[in-house]
Amino acid sequence: MSATTDKAVDAQEEAPDPGHVGLTAVNGQAVLPANADDTFRIPALVPVRAPCSGVMGTFLWTIHLRTDQSQIQEARGEAPAAGRSKSTIVSAVTSRKNISGMASGNVARVCRSIIVVWLLFSAGAACDSGRTLSPLSPSDVLSDPRLAGEVLAQWSPYVGIHLTGEAQAAYRDAVSALQSAGRLRGARIEISRNLSPADPTYRTIRDTGIELLGLISNEFLFSANVEQEIDRIFAAFPEIRHFQIGNEVTTILPTSGPTITIEQYMTLFRKIYDHVQNRYPGRATLLTQSTHGSGLHGPEELESMVSLGVTDFDPRHVIIAVNLYDLDHVGQYSGLLGGALRQFRLWVTESGIADPNLHMSWIRDNYPRIRNLVRAERVYWYIMWGGDTGPDTGFSLIGNPGSFPHYTRSPLFRLLTGRP
Repeated sequence: MSATTDKAVDAQEEAPDPGHVGLTAVNGQAVLPANADDTFRIPALVPVRAPCSGVMGTFLWTIHLRTDQSQIQEARGEAPAAGRSKSTIVSAVTSRKNISGMASGNVARVCRSIIVVWLLFSAGAACDSGRTLSPLSPSDVLSDPRLAGEVLAQWSPYVGIHLTGEAQAAYRDAVSALQSAGRLRGARIEISRNLSPADPTYRTIRDTGIELLGLISNEFLFSANVEQEIDRIFAAFPEIRHFQIGNEVTTILPTSGPTITIEQYMTLFRKIYDHVQNRYPGRATLLTQSTHGSGLHGPEELESMVSLGVTDFDPRHVIIAVNLYDLDHVGQYSGLLGGALRQFRLWVTESGIADPNLHMSWIRDNYPRIRNLVRAERVYWYIMWGGDTGPDTGFSLIGNPGSFPHYTRSPLFRLLTGRP
């Protein structure tokens, strides 16, 4: 998934005015403070949709002609629509051309007038990320090879699994069925303080041979000696090579208990990263906490993580993680991922919809959009079984696991495994 790739555009035009070649904006007026002896680049804008308001909005972008090499520029635009406006990040990578000695002409006047006006005609036209799903009838998909192929082609073979003894036998059967069909390569499991490597359900999942992503529970973030906790976890789970340090850490914790700010989290993540690199070089890859999966909080928090130094880490040893349920604002990630975070891999560690009748539609319509908009290397379906009651039930691929072998299978599960 890679829709935010860097784009470069060479500056092909001449700038004859030896005194001024850079364009910027001061109080709404174009001024040209740069020196003609410098080299310059014109950035190619990578548009990112702003939050949809349902009314027309105009984005006014002013291009700054800069002189340093391999520079990524970020510009912000404000939507003048009524109500809350949020900033959108656009990033551009530009190529270098030397303009010294170029002839003069009308190009200078053109360069001084570079203004890109972006019209958002309506929420429907401009906010593709907020479009509704095109519902697929599960029965139609299961009986139509063409529709089945459309869904299967977009599936990502990764699923979250809650470790609970009640589901052990059903998990064994379900994982085996998905593996046999080539539809499961890895699972995300939570490592809590109470989880033992001898836990029967954990061993059942581990022994299937699928790759495990170990989510180190948020409770560890409040340990007096987090490095010691990491030592214990690494020793107890040697088969796990990817560890995620927390999940939605600023939004998922109860207000009645300890909480953590993103600044505190980044300080802690740096401590864990340094400890792992110094004591366990090559042992594991770390994932950042997953930012919140709905609304603007996730993109804004990831932007804060960038400003707090996440780019200081070696991208060979750190993967950026996000959760995505609401795609209305997913485009807000694009500037960061195509700019400051362009060297980092990204995994979507939770996604899906809480309606079994829409699972297939979500996969067919939204998985490719997620890949394109945030260039995700992996997308984990939220959960194999989210309980038979409660808000997570609708995400489940299986149900009533305690009734094994007569547990229920969602339409998506039946499609993935080829089982009726």
